[in-house]
Amino acid sequence: MIQHSLSEADKLLDQWPFLHKNERVDRFESLPPEQKDNFFLHLDAKSQSELVRALPEGVRRLYIRLLVPDDTADLIEESPRRDLKYLLELLDDMTRQDARALLAYREDVAGGLMNPRFARLRPNASIDKAITYLRQQLSRVETIYYAYALDEGQRLLGHYMLVGLTIALSLLGIVTFGTVAGSMLPFILRRCGVDPASASAPFVATWSMSRESLFTSPSPNSS
Repeated sequence: MIQHSLSEADKLLDQWPFLHKNERVDRFESLPPEQKDNFFLHLDAKSQSELVRALPEGVRRLYIRLLVPDDTADLIEESPRRDLKYLLELLDDMTRQDARALLAYREDVAGGLMNPRFARLRPNASIDKAITYLRQQLSRVETIYYAYALDEGQRLLGHYMLVGLTIALSLLGIVTFGTVAGSMLPFILRRCGVDPASASAPFVATWSMSRESLFTSPSPNSS
């Protein structure tokens, strides 16, 4: 029978809860380089937070960026509030947006601000943050055709029709793709020895997007 010996990372995971904080950093840094990433990913959020903040300045960014946004938000929640801004600055732009939205959503859930009858948005949120924030509500909200921007006092500041927003974003993506593809097509056809004037006709895209749409919907407080 083949016996598999434990790696250094496996041994350290077993010993981790019993080590002093300073000793944890030394033992982590002594791990073989190829085992460090996997070891870090197997730690709980509290241990990841303590380790990241204890590591030298130059390597903190490397390890926090190994995490997906949900796990990044967990790590930040386990960190002192004074380190919130600093930890967010260690992230890439996309993960930072997602982590901020996740943290905002969790804070609002803890504060009892969420309502199962409608989707809620924070005012002044960026589009990326708003989409991530709304995505967290999919399993909680009865309908998500409309989203309402409410302040901390639950006062209605505005509402948005998500079907219209989704269609607008889809159109933008389609038109952008069509424009890029249409501009490249003549060069590709010429290299293939085909006349672009006759071959590209089926691929011509027309820009037709409305500037502004006004949607009306009932207040979330109405019955």
